[in-house]
Amino acid sequence: MSCQYHLFSSRLARALFGLIVGLCLALTSLSIPAQDEMSEAEEDNEQSESTATVTTTPEVVVSASRISIPTKQIGSSVTVFNEEEIEQRQPEFLHEILREVPSVAVSQSGAGGGNASIRIRGAEANHTLVLIDGLDMGNPFSGDEFQLQHMPVSSLQSIEVLRGPQSSIHGSETIGGVISITTPIPEEGVEASVSAELGTLSTKKTKSYVGFANDNFYAAITASHSESEGATSRTHNSERDGYKNQYMHLKSGLEIAENLNLSAVFIGINSEGEYDDYSGEASPFFSGTNNYLGKDRKRVLGTTVKYNEDDDPITHKISLSASKHERRDFKDGSQTTLSRGKSRKFSYQGTLNYQAFDIEHSTTFAAERKISEVSSGALSHPVGGKLKLRSAVLEHRLNFDDTGFFSVSGRVDDSEDAVFDSRDTYRVTGAWILNEQTRFHGSFGTGTKNPTIQDIYGWTTEWQPNPDIKPETSKGFDIGIENQIGDGRFTLDATYFYNKITNLITIFNCVSGCQIGDSDPSVYQARNSTGVSHIKGLELSARGEFGDGYDIAFQLTHSDGVDADKNKLVRRPTRTASLNINKNIQILGYPGNINLNVQHTGSQLDTGAVKLDGFTLAHLGANLQISPNSQLTARIDNLFNKTDYEEVGGYGVAERSFHIGVKYDF
Repeated sequence: MSCQYHLFSSRLARALFGLIVGLCLALTSLSIPAQDEMSEAEEDNEQSESTATVTTTPEVVVSASRISIPTKQIGSSVTVFNEEEIEQRQPEFLHEILREVPSVAVSQSGAGGGNASIRIRGAEANHTLVLIDGLDMGNPFSGDEFQLQHMPVSSLQSIEVLRGPQSSIHGSETIGGVISITTPIPEEGVEASVSAELGTLSTKKTKSYVGFANDNFYAAITASHSESEGATSRTHNSERDGYKNQYMHLKSGLEIAENLNLSAVFIGINSEGEYDDYSGEASPFFSGTNNYLGKDRKRVLGTTVKYNEDDDPITHKISLSASKHERRDFKDGSQTTLSRGKSRKFSYQGTLNYQAFDIEHSTTFAAERKISEVSSGALSHPVGGKLKLRSAVLEHRLNFDDTGFFSVSGRVDDSEDAVFDSRDTYRVTGAWILNEQTRFHGSFGTGTKNPTIQDIYGWTTEWQPNPDIKPETSKGFDIGIENQIGDGRFTLDATYFYNKITNLITIFNCVSGCQIGDSDPSVYQARNSTGVSHIKGLELSARGEFGDGYDIAFQLTHSDGVDADKNKLVRRPTRTASLNINKNIQILGYPGNINLNVQHTGSQLDTGAVKLDGFTLAHLGANLQISPNSQLTARIDNLFNKTDYEEVGGYGVAERSFHIGVKYDF
């Protein structure tokens, strides 16, 4: 079936896309004054001062390329939350703010520590790479997926969500996209803050931050602790399941010598959450007891050395990272399972910036080597193995008179032990600034998800190795138009995307469907599914200032994802939407803001062809600066106390909760 058929098979999609394109083109006729230029990209990619005026946001994005680039140069679809926007929304954990991103579906298995998975543009939950200050946060023993529910939102500078296949830039786990989180570098001198929050459900949260910087050194440390008695992790159940989280983040940098810099990052996360037993596939209910406990422990460390002489167009960067992940499960106080995973990664990257034929060029080469190990399962019968992967990356970027931007990239991933076939991926992107109001952007690329250690070596002692297992692959594109109105204060964007995924890896066991030659019902094996899954959709978004002191962010996504048999993909709602309204206020002369956040998730299918009804949630928050150093915060989650919905079949959701806090800056 042709790609053209899937792209325009929906009359609604064609009509909506045509309407938005026509609207954006019509708006270009409006007379809009030129806007101030965005800041130049720092660090890796120093660009000449811009002569065009269209920008989406003033940020420099780090995830869309091997180097940092201004937003206007990005051809792929990306959503960025800056530090102010994050503080206005007051999310406690990372997955809460991701619900506002186009084409992002969040499924949490119960409230307060329940597993939160995201699916971007119809891809699987482990098809998204999560980076914090450039460090890979994936867990080797959970399919390389990062448990977002354990990541608190503490002292973040930006959150970037890059959508579409990105494997030629970032490697495996990027069929859906990339989430990149950046923490701030302290300003010169000493800065510190402490905050505390209390809420219903016996919620307590504390956070502290200390930072120091001078001419050649900086260091910052963030530590937080939160706990709650939580909501039930299962519907039809009244007892509560508690959750605790401890988080630490250290970041430092040193100018070793002129043009030679060293930086390091450490991330530590400890969490523990209660959950209910599952009584088996024959019953949709848990047993109702609260005697299960899961404890997670994560340590990630990375260091980078960067060298660039003032008169040398080449930048060199060497990075080393290591991570350890551990999961322990307990029943009635006795440990039942233990899962451990660790990885080590080495990479070199060189970037050459030059000009030829009046065109600015940037060429980047990178080489990487990663080793991952896993041991998991029951204490008496652990299983696991090791994977070694080496990669080479080449990216070339072109800047045509600062109005047209083009990039092409390619990557080769190879299993050193020949456990699975090597994989080549590529990506082509383009962005064109038509005039002061309008920017076109688009990308086309391929993605891959390598077989995990469990896929190869198994989860149980009955696991049967599969020497023919292949990487999951994808091919997709997006094309969009972005327009600014109202003196450049408001940005509209319409993007159409299409993605097809092949060789999806599924867990086969003879109990659920025996095939010829499978005589033992206890045999488990990872196998590639036959056929192709197709996902297409339309993303509409609007962000900017509206009226007097109002900041508005809106997104609406309509998507359709089916497998090779034309069955709807599970946990991919057809429609998602969100609206965030922030109003700057004055109370008794004190400045502050009120933030209203409304999120809608349409109906969707869960496993077993179970239909989950759509739902809409609202959250209300406020900040008040009562002194130059003191701030009060208040928040109501689930404002209208909606509890008659499920994100994952059979799992409970949190009722309305109230929170109040205080923050002091030294």
